[in-house]
Amino acid sequence: MPDLSAPYIQRGIVELLLLAVIAGVLGTWVVLRRLPFYTHAIGTATFPGLVLAGPLGVPAQVTALACAVGFGGALERLRRSRRMDPDAAIGLLLVAALAIGVVLASDVYHSGAGVDRLLFGSLIALTELDLWLTAAAAVAALACDTALRRSWLATGFDPDGARAGGVRTVAADRVLLLAVAVAVVVALDAVGARLVTVS
Repeated sequence: MPDLSAPYIQRGIVELLLLAVIAGVLGTWVVLRRLPFYTHAIGTATFPGLVLAGPLGVPAQVTALACAVGFGGALERLRRSRRMDPDAAIGLLLVAALAIGVVLASDVYHSGAGVDRLLFGSLIALTELDLWLTAAAAVAALACDTALRRSWLATGFDPDGARAGGVRTVAADRVLLLAVAVAVVVALDAVGARLVTVS
C-alpha cells in the first residue's frame, strides 16, 4: 500500500482528479462531434514541440501548445476545404508529427534518454506548476462548456440547421478544438504524448 502522505502521491491524485473534470466536460463534446481520433492525434502532434523545448530553453507546455494549435489549425483548414477526408487528414498529420519528433530526438538533439518520458509521461514527477496549469485548464473547460453548450450541441446534431439558425458554428468549432488542445497539453506531463486523449 503506497504512503498517501507522500507529496508525489498527493500531487498525482490531485492531477488525476483535475484531468477527470476536463475529460468529463470536454469528452462529451468530443464524442458528439466525432473527434476521438483528433484528440488522440493532437497528443502525438505535440511530440516535436516537447523535443524542442529542452534545447530551446523554453517551457515544454509552450512548445507543445504551439504544435497542438498548429495541428488543430491545419486540420480545421483541411476539413473546411473538403479536399480530403478528415480522418485521412488526421492520420497524415499524426504520422508526420511523430516522424518529425523522432528525427529531432534521435538525429538532431540526441535526446533519446528522455523520449520515453515525453511519450508516456510520469505521474510521480509532477510539480506544483503542473497542478496549477491543470486546474486553470479545468476552470477554462467549465467556462467554455457553460458559454458554448448550446452552440456545440446544435452543431453536433445538425451543423447545417445550426448555421441556418444563426449559430456561429465556425467560432464554436475553433473554441472546441482549442479547448481540446489545451486539455491535451496539460495532461502531457502525467500521461505522455502517446497515451493522452480527452474522450
